Amino acid sequence: MKKNLQKGFTLIELMIVVAIIGILAAIAIPMYANYVVKSQASSGPVISASARTAISEYYASHGKFTGASAATLGLAMPIKGKYANVTTIVNGAIEVTYQGNTNTAIANKTLVESPSASSGSVTWSCPTAATQGMTASLGATGITKYLSSFCK
Repeated sequence: MKKNLQKGFTLIELMIVVAIIGILAAIAIPMYANYVVKSQASSGPVISASARTAISEYYASHGKFTGASAATLGLAMPIKGKYANVTTIVNGAIEVTYQGNTNTAIANKTLVESPSASSGSVTWSCPTAATQGMTASLGATGITKYLSSFCK
């Protein structure tokens, strides 16, 4: 007498596999979305790096930030990137505007990078209050979770 061997999967086994895939997707999708926002937000400080270097050199030469603008630094404005543009430089403060093609958390918002000097060294911060007439819609509190190492 031959026994019939089971071939294929039972309905319960297939339902368990689908449930596991659903749980993994529920965890992975929000993490990926956060990664995308972080990568887009990091383009702001990257695109403004040349301006920060020029401002630091200006400070080293003149001992002050007053007067450091795109014209005095020899920078053509705007400095354009894929997700962000440097739109204004006033007395060393840099205004970065994120474009509409970014995630809605940062789209069409601005980040202001403000220099300060201590012992001959230039450091940068992201103030939320108006700086040199520029008001950031992404200040230190709004962007810290996306630019953890830059805006602290």
